Amino acid sequence: MRFVVLKSFSSYLISKQAEQGAALLTTMMMVLVMGIMLTTYHSISSLDLATLKSSSRYEKSFYAAEASLNARAEEFRQIFTYHNLPTGTNPNLTNPCTGTNNGTADYACKSYVFAKNTAQTYVISRSATPETVTIPQGEAFAGLYAQEYSYDVFSTAKRADGSVGAKLGLRFKSRVVPMYQFAAFYNKDLEITPIADMVIGGPVHSNGNLYLNTSANLTINGQITTVGDIYRGRKAANECYTGTIRVAHAMPSGTLDPSILTSFGVSSQYSCASGNTRRFLGTNSFSQWNGMIKQHVGSLEVPNITEFDPVAGSEFWDLSDLRLVLRVNSSGVPITTNSPTGIEARTQSGTLQTAITEKINRMVTSTCAGPAGAPFNGRPIGTSNTMYNHIDGGYIRMLEVDMGSLLQCLHNEGLVALNDTTNKGLVFHLSVEGPYSNAINRYGVRVRNGATLAATSAPAIEGLTIVSDQAMYISGNYNSVNKKPASIISDSLNILSNSWSDTGSNLSFTTRNASNTTVNAAVVAGTITTGGAEGVAGHNLSPNSAGVNNFARFHENWTGRDMNITGSFVSLATPRYSNGSIISGTGPGGHFNPPNRNYDFDLGYNNPINLPPVSISFVYLKQILFSRDFEL
Repeated sequence: MRFVVLKSFSSYLISKQAEQGAALLTTMMMVLVMGIMLTTYHSISSLDLATLKSSSRYEKSFYAAEASLNARAEEFRQIFTYHNLPTGTNPNLTNPCTGTNNGTADYACKSYVFAKNTAQTYVISRSATPETVTIPQGEAFAGLYAQEYSYDVFSTAKRADGSVGAKLGLRFKSRVVPMYQFAAFYNKDLEITPIADMVIGGPVHSNGNLYLNTSANLTINGQITTVGDIYRGRKAANECYTGTIRVAHAMPSGTLDPSILTSFGVSSQYSCASGNTRRFLGTNSFSQWNGMIKQHVGSLEVPNITEFDPVAGSEFWDLSDLRLVLRVNSSGVPITTNSPTGIEARTQSGTLQTAITEKINRMVTSTCAGPAGAPFNGRPIGTSNTMYNHIDGGYIRMLEVDMGSLLQCLHNEGLVALNDTTNKGLVFHLSVEGPYSNAINRYGVRVRNGATLAATSAPAIEGLTIVSDQAMYISGNYNSVNKKPASIISDSLNILSNSWSDTGSNLSFTTRNASNTTVNAAVVAGTITTGGAEGVAGHNLSPNSAGVNNFARFHENWTGRDMNITGSFVSLATPRYSNGSIISGTGPGGHFNPPNRNYDFDLGYNNPINLPPVSISFVYLKQILFSRDFEL
């Protein structure tokens, strides 16, 4: 039995040892598996971290390259904004931006640094000459023509260690669009609020809000675009008149048919608000007009009004064929040191042009004599202080120009080639230089005898742009006979009828009856901003701009008379030097009764050959293609 017992105990020991060995083996295997798992996890985690780090590094490089593309494209847009074209040569496409292969001027290699990445860029021009294109229906500014320039810009972003992180490319087109293709273009809020029937025969754009209001019939035969919101009603008061507003819409084919108009009455969502109050339309789709009414488009950058100043470096001063300046002292009296009238011709740098100054100031015995009965003692130029302006509350010191006589003088004396085509015609800059030239003042430039922009027995002009940083006064018909491409650019625009006389200008306007007058020109001038502020900050406040209707300032009783303006209305800012309020009627402060405003868009501006010299344009970029090189 002991044997048996011993045998059983031995078997037990053997069995127990076997179990323990199996457990140990299992434990060791589990430890080994866990070790492998931990090693694998560590490897995977390290790989994930490396991948994440690599991805982050690539993203930083990508964004650096993308930002540099946008920066380079914006630099090109800025070049076009001021009537310039890019200059220079691009680098050779074989190993660009290495050694001496860097290109020149605007196309040259250029670096930007973003988040420790250095992005090297260069630009390639895709065409030697621009293409004239019509902007397609459905896009903002549909139907307008533009000079289109095409470019490729490339960017290679390198990290701090010199490795290449990203390679990107951008193809874009720079579109230069003349503003005179708009019936009305405002770099601010635009109000169209006629109380009589009005037809606007072209596109309308506002870089702010647009306010549409009428108690009669308002028709717009062109695309409406706004950077801000559209309101039905007035800005100056919380009112809305229930007249009819109609806007042309595009056909399904994309063709604009001005004879087919859709009324705001197509839906109650475009009507006046309850109680005939102003209604906010900023969230409306305007889908019924098939893309002909667009809100919240990108803001357009326009030339700064300082480009009209009489100093070297200002766009229009530099490009002028003739620069005339009236010098006055603190009392407004002409300074006659250099000329008997105080009017001097200037060079681009601003120095006196002695020969021209002497010739245009000659008396009637010279070849610069004005026609019989001409003002200014027979000279083509002169000065006066005899017009009382009720808006500005005082007599105006004028630089006077007899345009017909001046053109004749310039031709007879060989001072300016009238048929010059350098800038599509002639550019004249006219200004007043005095202690208050850069502040609110009572200076002005008056142009007379401009019905025919021509000299006798002389070559015909191609076109004429007259520019002033001061207030402009057009006296009588302008460019109404044998119409030429013409524009008038000034701080503010005043129009005096063919019947105007300075005599009695200090009396009530009811003593001055206007006669029918015609002006054919694109007009650029500062206009009053309602409430003194753009957008809702100016709601329900004075002064009242009274809309595009009062773009031109009047000083007579125009009741029953016609004021005919055919051209384009462009307002880039408020006037800098004339801050009086425009008030119609015989009530307190009233200084005119309004005319029958026949304001028409000049359809000729839809052909670039008919644009005035040095036409103002805006520029925007259109992206065509974005590329990325994955093989790094």
